[in-house]
Amino acid sequence: MSPSIKIIHQYITTDTTIEILPDTFAEQNINPTGLYLMDYALKSILTLTKFNRVFIDYNKSNIYVRQRDFPNNPDITYIIDGKTFKQDMGVTDGYGLIKKHPKANKALQKKLKTIDKDNCTIEIVRGLAAYKRFGIDKFYGVIIIKTKK
Repeated sequence: MSPSIKIIHQYITTDTTIEILPDTFAEQNINPTGLYLMDYALKSILTLTKFNRVFIDYNKSNIYVRQRDFPNNPDITYIIDGKTFKQDMGVTDGYGLIKKHPKANKALQKKLKTIDKDNCTIEIVRGLAAYKRFGIDKFYGVIIIKTKK
């Protein structure tokens, strides 16, 4: 059996927030010989704000989502001179091995080939910043490319 650790946190919830308390109870199935053990305990209260299908930690600018609320095959969005392209990201397992290769977006590939890399600006927005600007479905990331005319 592989070593494992299960940490249980107490929490306080309201209609708009979840506060995860730093006190923990850990069940361990670990043989400490030869293993590097990390301190998994929270140092202070973690406050998450509930909003639609996400939980936001405004103190650290993190966004937390439940996997079941999103498709198993997420897309990354490219916005090139105002036109939107979606690129399939493929699917990997917990070890990073590819389970499903991404499908190529031929229109996106064609557009990227025509861009002069010395005459454009590229902005990458992801996570909480992408959520704030573009909505929940684009929190995986948006790549904005603007060509100078």
